[in-house]
Amino acid sequence: MNMNSMTRLFLAFGFVLAAGVACAQENDANPATPQSEWRKALGSSYKFEAPKDVSPSAASPQSPVQSAAGDPAVVKMTPVTVRESRIDFESLHSRILQSEAAARKAEIASKLGIGVHEIKGKHVTLGAVTIFYIPVAFGMRW
Repeated sequence: MNMNSMTRLFLAFGFVLAAGVACAQENDANPATPQSEWRKALGSSYKFEAPKDVSPSAASPQSPVQSAAGDPAVVKMTPVTVRESRIDFESLHSRILQSEAAARKAEIASKLGIGVHEIKGKHVTLGAVTIFYIPVAFGMRW
């Protein structure tokens, strides 16, 4: 097949696909059940009920949570103080630079053909250590 026949094939496929989409849209224009019916059915089974005791003080995070003493689902925890929450950006930046340098060295080594290469089979793994794509050592693991 030359390029001209491939172009014709793709154009024909595009026209067939466009015609199929147009037919599907015409068939969906008059569905058997209107969309409003399923929305009404869904709305009738799941009705929204507003909470009965909504007060602004209960929504504020500074007010303590009031709970029933006998409720087994509520667990009271001791207050926690947060210490050393400050992020040390200098050490974080130095770690990022170290990881970037290590990635750069690994990329250079892989381009030069330096490293360990493995071929995994079903039951056996063959490996070789290469320097400049010249095998130096071989190994086998099963």
